[in-house]
Amino acid sequence: MHLVPTGTDTCRLEWLNAIMPSSTPLAGVRLRWSEEESTVFIQDRVLLESAQRAYDRAGGEFENSVGADTSTLLARRIIALAAPQRWPSARGTLAHRRVIAVRA
Repeated sequence: MHLVPTGTDTCRLEWLNAIMPSSTPLAGVRLRWSEEESTVFIQDRVLLESAQRAYDRAGGEFENSVGADTSTLLARRIIALAAPQRWPSARGTLAHRRVIAVRA
């Protein structure tokens, strides 16, 4: 997938989708353009477009997260501190590493 910016809050999604039977030799495969949008991307687009309205109204304050989001959210906070050169003085404000035991 590749997101191509088209405006301040807009983008175009492009993707490659290979559908070929296992008997098709790789040497003969060619790319072709399709206007058809995959079902998965339709669902993702609907979710992202609905979330964009909330971002436009409230910024990221409406977000909720689960434990699996911790690393992504931490990286976002680190970048936000590093961009204005606040990392050395503000790094202690971030959540410290924690280990969570999971019973499977």
